[in-house]
Amino acid sequence: MQRSELERLIGEIRMEDLPASYQPVAEAVGVEAAIRLSMALGGVPVYLPKLERLLQSIRDRRIVTEFDGANYRELARRYNLSQTRVREIIHSDRAQRQQGRLFETG
Repeated sequence: MQRSELERLIGEIRMEDLPASYQPVAEAVGVEAAIRLSMALGGVPVYLPKLERLLQSIRDRRIVTEFDGANYRELARRYNLSQTRVREIIHSDRAQRQQGRLFETG
């Protein structure tokens, strides 16, 4: 099938033409975008994390930036985390930086 014919057919697909498993995706992104996702990823299992998980790295980056060496309690309150979790985030960032320095050349 030629691309122009395929594009025309895609344009005619309605929500009720889609399998039930596609409908929540189509409701979120639109029918045409759902079809394009199917074309690109059809047959591949795809996991979409919750928004909270997507935002976690931004939150962690802010915690590291705002950390002054002793404000664990303040950061824990601000980000609704335990002080232990704030310490883990800071420690993890330091370990990653340390590891990065091990592989630097020069």
